[in-house]
Amino acid sequence: MDLARYAVAAIYQQRESVPAEAAEDPTVRLYLLGELRPSAFEEAAAAARARGELAREVHCRASIARSRAALGELEAARASLAEARELASRIPGRGWSWERIHVVGALDALTLATAEDWEGMLAAFDELAGVDDPVLRWARAPMRAGYARTAAHLGRAERAMAMLAPPVRALTRAPAWTLNYTRTASDTVETLWVLGRRDHLRPVETALRLKALPADFRFPMMDLRLSLARLCALDGRLDEADHWFAQARQVLEEQGARPLRAIADFDQALMRIRAGQPGQARPSLDAAARQFQRIGMTGWLRRAEELALTLA
Repeated sequence: MDLARYAVAAIYQQRESVPAEAAEDPTVRLYLLGELRPSAFEEAAAAARARGELAREVHCRASIARSRAALGELEAARASLAEARELASRIPGRGWSWERIHVVGALDALTLATAEDWEGMLAAFDELAGVDDPVLRWARAPMRAGYARTAAHLGRAERAMAMLAPPVRALTRAPAWTLNYTRTASDTVETLWVLGRRDHLRPVETALRLKALPADFRFPMMDLRLSLARLCALDGRLDEADHWFAQARQVLEEQGARPLRAIADFDQALMRIRAGQPGQARPSLDAAARQFQRIGMTGWLRRAEELALTLA
């Protein structure tokens, strides 16, 4: 069962403590250790197809799409997502199966990387939010955090903030090895960052510093150091934010996570503009725009161009 692989986090409780034999599993590599290697899932998908394990193959194809999106291989990610969707359509039933959640997760990774079709992503979260299934109780906090982040990108501040109380409560109460803790933390912070809000800042920062960062479990298109940089920037601690932006860039470069690396530059420029220091924003903004152009992050490129107009 795919969910059982996440028990590795509970057993070892820190990313650096996970032994090599456990890290051989592609699910552990991607969703706990942050190793963006589509080839590992390609092998697993081929094995699943040979055994006729359709649900397992859907999980693998969706994970390939997520990996490629996080690497900035956007056209390949779209192709893998289309394949995962086609395979998922063969599985009977219309409920929110584990496989369908993974397909929507791959779409979410592409949306984060491109900043396109936030409306489509919000529609998926709307549907999931309306499901009253006790089996999906584990998904409620991350789902609400993702919903809030997506609504924030659409400028729907009231709707976004109304969703944040359960994720903040989960971050405060749960241990860092809980399923989707890193994702919940990242999406919660991104909601506040996009809206320029300081609500819940103290408990969220405490959860990051005392739990999430020491454990350092990772997730595609998410980074805890970037999250902390955003919180420090929101709180006006710009030098501290600069430190964490630098830490985030180092990790993201090691991962090959090009889209998030570019977004880190964009966010650092946005921080300076918000702080009334536009002269210090230009180098980071130019660097971000070049990367957005190179990777094909069209929605982010439009944002960079709009921000550049404010400097002019």
